[in-house]
Amino acid sequence: MLLAAVFFFFTAVSVLRTMIAYADHDLVATVECRGGSSGSAGQLVVNFALGPLRGQCRSYPLTADEWVFEGRIAAWKLPARLVGVRRYFQYERISGRYLDIAREKTAPREVYALADGPDPLWQFFYRQRRWVPFLDAAYGISAFVPFEPGHVFQVHITQTGFLIKNITPAPRRSWWHVG
Repeated sequence: MLLAAVFFFFTAVSVLRTMIAYADHDLVATVECRGGSSGSAGQLVVNFALGPLRGQCRSYPLTADEWVFEGRIAAWKLPARLVGVRRYFQYERISGRYLDIAREKTAPREVYALADGPDPLWQFFYRQRRWVPFLDAAYGISAFVPFEPGHVFQVHITQTGFLIKNITPAPRRSWWHVG
């Protein structure tokens, strides 16, 4: 009976740790969309909270319908996650994206580097992944949302990629206001 209780306890702790690891995410940057409207000249103001640009604020001109945050991630197998190995990622660029494919092919492309160059450790993971114990995959990731002037977004890194949340407060409406 005691052996079963100990087994159950360690199994429950393991499952709980796995659930926490999947729910875990870290704030990478806060992005504010300023000026213009969707498809016209505007600015992305990015405050970096994690990574090599931590603490920096940068502004990027953008003329697109959506903005894209891109990077790379190394995903770990379950045994590594259970012992607390953190995800390894590198953000690389921010760019614009058009909803219309024809416009995407013909409109000027705006791409801004967020890193000085490729990360040698990530390159090693990518090229030698079969020799790195507990490395599940090494791959590129991106996430995109509409360019919405006046809106503020948070970019988070999760176990499998970027997560972008709109944190703009909803406009306050009184209870008697209709429409």
